[in-house]
Amino acid sequence: MFRRKRPIDDFFMSLILFMLMISVAYGVMWSKSGPTVAISRLSGEPEPANSRKNTKARKPASSSSSQSSKSSAPDPAPEANQERKRQRKIVKPLPANEPKLDISADDQIQSVIDLVDGGQWEEAEQMLLDILKNDPDNEMALVEIAMIQLIDRKDSNSAFPYVRRAITINPDNEGMIMELVNISEELGNANQIIDFINELDESQGSNGALEQAKAMILQNMGQPDDALASLNQAVEKSEYKDEIYERIGDLHIENENPQAAIEAYLGAIENIQNAAEDPEFSAGANSIKLKLAESYIRIGQWDNAISILEQQLSMTPEDDWIADLLQAAKQGKDGE
Repeated sequence: MFRRKRPIDDFFMSLILFMLMISVAYGVMWSKSGPTVAISRLSGEPEPANSRKNTKARKPASSSSSQSSKSSAPDPAPEANQERKRQRKIVKPLPANEPKLDISADDQIQSVIDLVDGGQWEEAEQMLLDILKNDPDNEMALVEIAMIQLIDRKDSNSAFPYVRRAITINPDNEGMIMELVNISEELGNANQIIDFINELDESQGSNGALEQAKAMILQNMGQPDDALASLNQAVEKSEYKDEIYERIGDLHIENENPQAAIEAYLGAIENIQNAAEDPEFSAGANSIKLKLAESYIRIGQWDNAISILEQQLSMTPEDDWIADLLQAAKQGKDGE
């Protein structure tokens, strides 16, 4: 039997009563759950391996961003299937004694880029195939044709051989390395990609970016111990270790080992501060400090958490997120 519709004034009165009931229920839940509600708001995930540039002193994207509301909170990692951006940066420089590309080759690549940017990717693809027929190790051509397969054709399977070849030629090409992680999820060929990285390690020696990509794939495969082993290898092979330590800490949190996470986050913060040529650059550690504070809360080290959060809140007093977390820590200490 269908219910008769209420008059509009009855409807709004019911809606108001319903919202009041929800508010009361939420207040009761907060009073009973205490710290847990606020803590659950802080759940950052690791950044992609190429999310930070290897500059000697890495400054935040903008000096004002660290002062904005919610800016200190850790951002979640981009989804693997997010909209791709074309990779064009060639990380590995040519040796001093190696001749530069012919002008004609440069002109061809530039023509390809102009065609792709103009939407004529099919014509560009044919030009790239012709270039690779004569120069199969042309990294720029391999990157461009791989991105055409991924973005324009949406064919990860066809892109995979080009991505592999580009990384084999230049194992420092972080853009292509990150595409390995995306492709492993899209094609479900994680084991094949892990084998490729291992073979590359045996033949040329791996690097921090490859080890981080391997760790991400292993983590997605549900192998956290192997992922941690790869991240530890990445620490040894990378000059800038802070993002790797942070990723290790995140993985320990996922595995419910906050004590180990604390050690990793402290290592990340130390590396950021040591690399800074200006104290302002150590502001990059703020998001990691929030993760550190959450880890202290998880094991009941309230004073450590409160100290960090009070410092962070003094820099961003309008940040309700940090204020909530600080309140949770104080409630936890009072409840002892």
